[in-house]
Amino acid sequence: MITQELKSKEEMFCAYDVLKHMYDSLSESQYEEIIAKRAEENYRMVGVFDNDKCVCAAGFWIGTRFYSGKFIQLDNLVTLPDYRSKGVGKMIVDYVKKIGKNEDCSRLLVDSYVENFDAHKFFFREGFIIRGYHLNYQL
Repeated sequence: MITQELKSKEEMFCAYDVLKHMYDSLSESQYEEIIAKRAEENYRMVGVFDNDKCVCAAGFWIGTRFYSGKFIQLDNLVTLPDYRSKGVGKMIVDYVKKIGKNEDCSRLLVDSYVENFDAHKFFFREGFIIRGYHLNYQL
């Protein structure tokens, strides 16, 4: 299996079938629209491929905040069910860590829904710690 950055909108679209496992109501047209908007915001994606099949994908971006300085943010790390617990999520995290170090980021940040216990266990194994709450308000 190989890890590869998805640089064009067309390459990013190959991750649609993977992200559908997290967002089952996400249509292809919604995905294309979101990818187009996010690409304008410095959004990038990475995937793990088993031959030509994308089996794990995540988005990421680089920014700056007062509390962290320059950071890299991991977004929507999703692995196809048949590939879970096989190290492909770790391949994505390691790839994004390397980009963050090369870009002089001080932290790798990730948000995870409070009920996503499997993700929490994964991120704890990867050395992440809880530093606060990410709160939201439905408008």
